[in-house]
Formats: sequence, C-alpha cells, structure tokens
Amino acid sequence: MIYIDATYIYIYLSCWLQHRKNNFVRATDLLMSSNNKAIFSL
Repeated sequence: MIYIDATYIYIYLSCWLQHRKNNFVRATDLLMSSNNKAIFSL
C-alpha cells in the first residue's frame, strides 16, 4: 500500500514538474518572440 502511494506521488510530481517546465518554456518563447518583434520594429 505504501509502495502504491509512493508511486502515485512520484507520477504526480513528475507530471507537475513537466507542466511547470512547459509553462516556463512557453513564457520564454513569448518573451523571445516579443523581443524579436521589438528588434524588427526598430
């Protein structure tokens, strides 16, 4: 039972970290694209 709980927590944490990483990548992509637009507009 404890083993199953540990596995569930591990899966949950890995999914959560993946979600956080995706959000971070999306934010940096937006930042880069807005910087590129600013550079091109100059």
